[in-house]
Amino acid sequence: HWVFEATELTEPTTSLENKFRSGLEFNFGTFSTGLPIMSLRAGYNKAGASFGAMINIGMIKLELSRSRLDIARGNETIVKTLDTAVIAINLAH
Repeated sequence: HWVFEATELTEPTTSLENKFRSGLEFNFGTFSTGLPIMSLRAGYNKAGASFGAMINIGMIKLELSRSRLDIARGNETIVKTLDTAVIAINLAH
């Protein structure tokens, strides 16, 4: 999958380059439900690159990601790095 996202389009205090981001996602294998067994993701915005991985082992899904965000307004630049870990349990199976 390729994604191009635009956010805060009507927000006048958000600079134009902070309104857009892009990313790719590659899925590997599928369960009978159509959910991927593994995903790799990479993206880019003005603050820098982001990446992540997901592995789905039946009822349990594990995700790790790192992203960079420019959290400033106007001409100021403040880049924040976010590391995220998610453990999800699918109770619908």
